[in-house]
Amino acid sequence: MNGMQLQMIEEEADIFMERDEVISARDSYLMASMYYRAAEYFGFFSESSRRKNWEKSRECFQNAAKFFEALCEVIEVQFEDMKLPDYFIKPEDDLKKRPTLLIMSGFDGTAEELYFYMGAELLTEVTMYCFLKGRDKLDLSICTQKNHFDQIMKRP
Repeated sequence: MNGMQLQMIEEEADIFMERDEVISARDSYLMASMYYRAAEYFGFFSESSRRKNWEKSRECFQNAAKFFEALCEVIEVQFEDMKLPDYFIKPEDDLKKRPTLLIMSGFDGTAEELYFYMGAELLTEVTMYCFLKGRDKLDLSICTQKNHFDQIMKRP
C-alpha cells in the first residue's frame, strides 16, 4: 500500500465523520491507523517518512477513539527525562472503582496496536486498562540498556 492509498483511507474516514456516520468513521480510522503502522514498521530507518507514518498512525487511532463506546483518554507516563505516550480506557466516564489491567508493548510495539491485540476484547463493566508503550527507536534519541519495564512498574 502506498502513501496515496493510505491518504485515501484516512480521507474516507474524514468524510464518514462529516456525515456523522460514526461507526464507519471509527472503523476507517482504525484501518488507516494500522496501515500507517505497517508502513512505519517495515520502513527503513533512513526513510524520512518513518516517523511521519508513526505520527499518522497515532492521529488516526485517536480520531477513532473519539467514537469508542468506552472513554479513551490520552495520557503520558513520565519515565526518566521523557514522557511515554499512552492510553487509559474505561467503560464509562464515572468515578466507579474497577480493577485495572496494565498492558505494555515491547521494544517495537505501540500503545495503539495493543488495542487490537487485546484491549477491545478485555473491556467490560468491571475492568479498565492502561496501555503502556515501551521505549523504542521512534521516541528515543538514545537507547539505554536499562530495563525500563522494571522502572515503570516500581513507580508509585
